[in-house]
Amino acid sequence: MVGASEGSERVALALQEQALRAGKSSAVVFRDGMRHLSYLRSRVDEEVALPLEQRGWQQVRMAARVEELLAQLGLSELADADPTHLSGGQVQRVAVASTASWGPDVLIFEDPFAGLDVDSVGRLCALMHSYPGVVVLCVSANSAGVEQLRGSGEVEVVGELPELPALGVELDLDGASVAPLEEWVELGELNARRGSQRRGCLRGRKPAHRQLRQSREFEVHVPAEKLRLQKGAVTWLRGPNGAGKTTVLRALAGLDGHEGCQKNIGGSFGLALQRAQDQVAQTSVGEMLAQVTCQREQVARVCAALGVPFDAHPLDVTAAQLRAVQVFAQLGGPHLVVGLDEPDVGLDPAAELVVHQVLADALREGKAVLLTCHNERFVRRVATYAEVRELHL
Repeated sequence: MVGASEGSERVALALQEQALRAGKSSAVVFRDGMRHLSYLRSRVDEEVALPLEQRGWQQVRMAARVEELLAQLGLSELADADPTHLSGGQVQRVAVASTASWGPDVLIFEDPFAGLDVDSVGRLCALMHSYPGVVVLCVSANSAGVEQLRGSGEVEVVGELPELPALGVELDLDGASVAPLEEWVELGELNARRGSQRRGCLRGRKPAHRQLRQSREFEVHVPAEKLRLQKGAVTWLRGPNGAGKTTVLRALAGLDGHEGCQKNIGGSFGLALQRAQDQVAQTSVGEMLAQVTCQREQVARVCAALGVPFDAHPLDVTAAQLRAVQVFAQLGGPHLVVGLDEPDVGLDPAAELVVHQVLADALREGKAVLLTCHNERFVRRVATYAEVRELHL
């Protein structure tokens, strides 16, 4: 296990090159599972089978290997689902299954536990322990999975994982609590949907337990009394991977054909998407932050803390810097309510400190925040300066 305080992707690629020079086959599972999808297959089992098909595996052997990996990673019930219609955590597990399927000598993970629920973390740890080759972890922050592996005695930890700096060292959060307002925002009843009715099979193989699945459309219903947010406070939207948290946020924002909640709240709903790069529509960081309503001096101060110049292209900065800029653009904008979808994923210590700062500032302005996050440490840190209530799906 390698502790990388920054540039975990760069470290992972360097380790892969080192393995190749040593004459060993290797593969990297990147933190962003969507990077692994081929978009050539409409089913999870076929996506996992693709690397084996390319290597000429026989059908029987290929099908057995795919079934084994899907069971190990808790994906068996999603075998006939469209990979592009899964949750972020589910896509990440599909990426692991696909990359590990052909058994490279060295399997390298970049921040593998980011965005995964507790069950998924446990399944991934079990796969790592049972993998016949060498497993290397490139991590940028402490996580439940890393601690689980560290304490198992089966994985050697090389180097120490970085800790976050104390609040108030670089910015002015200084531990001051944010008092919630006695005002509430009623988002209204929500009926959200995700998915489609695609079907298919792995080379004609159709197990009996899958024949009953006629549709993969996913629906989630949240009653109005649950979608009542307090201004100046954080509502933590909780649930396992695939529960519909992202679907709810996207529906509230008016995406995927949904009406959105703008009419109900009498204002706008801002959303920091789960993948920060999906929200890049400008050619500079300054343009991304153009809608931020605070003083330009504060914007410049935040960018200085991140080490990002205004004229930098958003796709040329690090993943941590882009995530923080994306979150700042939404929290600092003119929105009454802001949704944050897994905002902790990809942050380094400096960027996380900035995110906490801009979140506290937004709450002080009386905004209501709806947050999804599997990293309890991140939410506990939020709770040191703001009120956090839980909403379970």
